[in-house]
Amino acid sequence: MTFGGVIVTPGLADDGDGIVDTIDTLNGVFSNDFTDGTTFGTIVDRSDLAVQVTDHPDPAKGVVLSANGGTGTAQIQMCSSPVTDVFLNNGGEIIETCGSSTTEMLLGEAVVIIGDVTITIPEGAIALLEVSGTYLTVTNFGDVGGIVIDDGVAPPLVVPPSGMAMAQLPPDDDGDGVPDGSDVCSNTVIPEAAPSALGSNRWRLQNGVWIFTQEAPQAGSKASFSTADTRGCSCEQIIGILGLGKGHRKKGCSTGAMLDWVDNP
Repeated sequence: MTFGGVIVTPGLADDGDGIVDTIDTLNGVFSNDFTDGTTFGTIVDRSDLAVQVTDHPDPAKGVVLSANGGTGTAQIQMCSSPVTDVFLNNGGEIIETCGSSTTEMLLGEAVVIIGDVTITIPEGAIALLEVSGTYLTVTNFGDVGGIVIDDGVAPPLVVPPSGMAMAQLPPDDDGDGVPDGSDVCSNTVIPEAAPSALGSNRWRLQNGVWIFTQEAPQAGSKASFSTADTRGCSCEQIIGILGLGKGHRKKGCSTGAMLDWVDNP
């Protein structure tokens, strides 16, 4: 199997979720979470596309993401330092590596969002994305220009080959993806310490990203929640504010409790 010229050994994705079994966190169940031990993430929105996640054959690199067969845009949220939202259209293929926070565009064009900053990465470009304090640094390691940084305030910046550019991010002291000025819950911890195991139809923050996770059999269901939806609050914090009972502390936040919090700011 070849992804943009990268030969990848085919793997099984027996549950039909497009995530190869060796990095699928819930084998046997249609789900969205994946990890190879270093690079991890979750498929937030498949749209009408067939999304595939495969481990890269080079141990120094993370995973190969691809999206094919539709007209929409797929969203995959990845890594933790920084948390990165990757958006792919039909035919898009990209290598994402956590730890080194590198993005290598194989085919098509990707949009990557960190905080309020949008980075457009053209085919063939290799970008290193680093966050220090409230500053995002984008370094172009490839021979292809055209990486564009847009913070929505200043004019967009174009990063040339071997070049570097910086953009300022809004303060987010607890690193939950919600700027301090909009954050209802300070000191959010991801992953959450409790519960140790989710009950049926329950949610928590568990993978180091800003997307709440469900266990089987609900994994992959149509409902989804992020820290942006919960205004920067974890399940534990929602339980405390709403005064929910011990069942939520033991088993996680129910879908009803999550919707009640999200729909009633």
